[in-house]
Amino acid sequence: DRAFQKRSCVKCEPVTRPFGMSKYMPPPESPREVKIKYQALDWHGRMEDRVVIQSLPDECSVQWLLNMCYDLAAASPRQPLELHYWGKVLEPSKLLRDYAVKPHSELKLVIRPKLPRSMLPGALVELSRLRLASSKLAAPIVIQGVTSETTGAELRALASAQIKRDSIWFCQQTADDPDACERAGTMPIKKGEQLTPEGGAKGVLKMRRVRDGMVGTVAEADVVQLILPPDVMRILFECEPIADEEQLARYRLVNNEVIFLDFKWPWAADNGELAACKAAKKDDKGAKKK
Repeated sequence: DRAFQKRSCVKCEPVTRPFGMSKYMPPPESPREVKIKYQALDWHGRMEDRVVIQSLPDECSVQWLLNMCYDLAAASPRQPLELHYWGKVLEPSKLLRDYAVKPHSELKLVIRPKLPRSMLPGALVELSRLRLASSKLAAPIVIQGVTSETTGAELRALASAQIKRDSIWFCQQTADDPDACERAGTMPIKKGEQLTPEGGAKGVLKMRRVRDGMVGTVAEADVVQLILPPDVMRILFECEPIADEEQLARYRLVNNEVIFLDFKWPWAADNGELAACKAAKKDDKGAKKK
């Protein structure tokens, strides 16, 4: 009735609401979590839909979320990104609450084709950071301290050292039988899934599953750490291998560019590569290389 509307109008403070929202509705709040849906290649090389839950800061802007999505989708800085909510393109200069985005809402990430280097605003920024992406990895590996004078051999050495520091583990065999996992007290895992160590004892390791953040124990025999010596990896940019003797300036890379890392699964390496990986592991522990 009119008396109720009048009392409501008196109590309401003047606030900014999205276009079309009634002034009698409570003002929208900034969401603390949203779901990001995008498409990516799985480790078989097939396109698949992925949904990731992303935590947000207070008064999160669309631009902040777009910056996070570049690493999430392993997109190049030359690829414009768009976030869609109920079919509407979100403007980077606005906040999420300006669109009345509710907590746990699903936003669709759209990756546009690459722009020419000359059209990129940050093309003149000095090269200092690269990202190594692979269909086998859940997220790109960040390489700091590179310059346009860095050679391909030096880049591979930096990548090998960073992979050791990141401590990347993979499931080398599927162990997702519900009864067996319940008896052993382990979490279900599938072959090829990426894990992050959280502790544990000999024989049983505590791991975090990267795809959903689940933490649980796994049998040590079911997982293997990724150790890549420089001579068993390949680094490519736009399908062209980066030669050992060539400097990165030849490939006209922009800062924070995504390049491709090609490697074999630890359990699929041939005898020579497997021996090199084991020798590198022993070197880390202080043992002599055989």
